[in-house]
Order: sequence, then structure tokens, then C-alpha cells
Amino acid sequence: MKSAETWRFEHKNSSPCYPQSNGKAENAVKVYKALLKKVRGDKKDPLLAFLDWRNTPSKDLGTTPVHRLMGRRTRTLLPTHTKLLEPKVDSQTGDKLAKRKSHLIAAIQHEKSTTSTVTARSTDQDETLW
Repeated sequence: MKSAETWRFEHKNSSPCYPQSNGKAENAVKVYKALLKKVRGDKKDPLLAFLDWRNTPSKDLGTTPVHRLMGRRTRTLLPTHTKLLEPKVDSQTGDKLAKRKSHLIAAIQHEKSTTSTVTARSTDQDETLW
């Protein structure tokens, strides 16, 4: 896909019957469900909680989800200088995402190369079970 190359993302199809294959979406659902549970317990407005969450910088990248999406901060109930609301492109975010992806791929490959295969044998016969 031309747009996938232009915007540097990988397009993958996933089955709706197998939610594990769509990990990022499932993780987002998990985060929002946990946030809703907290808000219901505190009896606060869930929309304000979502607004706060999307304006909170992530630990790994140092930018907020909304900043990565829109290239700027969004308004909150906290006083914010108007200059901070103007679009600003963070050129390092793409590099940080690529670095994190390569680390994850290396870790998965390392895990695959270090795991050993176990073969079980029946006590009655010299036959491999699995």
C-alpha cells in the first residue's frame, strides 16, 4: 500500500474471532476498561479521565498519545499556554518507535533461539508422544 509506505506503518489483517492477533487494539481496550473502573469507583467524569490519559506522556517515548496523533497538545482543564497548543513535530518519535520495535524483535528472536524442545516418551514403548 502506498499510504503505508508514506506514513511508515505496516498493514496487517486480523481475525475478529482471534483478538490476540490485534494486540495494540486489545491493549487500548484493556487500558480504557481499567480507567473506567477507577473512574466509577471515584464517581468522577469518565470523559475527563480519558482526556487526562491521552495528555499523559508515555514512559518510553516521552510524548503523549494525542501529541503523536495530532502533533500538538490538546486543551485540558489545567491552564495551558496557547503556544503549547500549536503543532510541533517531534522528529525523534519515529526513531524511538523504530528502536523499540527492533528491540522487541531481537528479544523475540533471542527467546526463540534459546528455548529447547522437550520430547516425552512413553514408559511402555519407545514411542514419541509429542
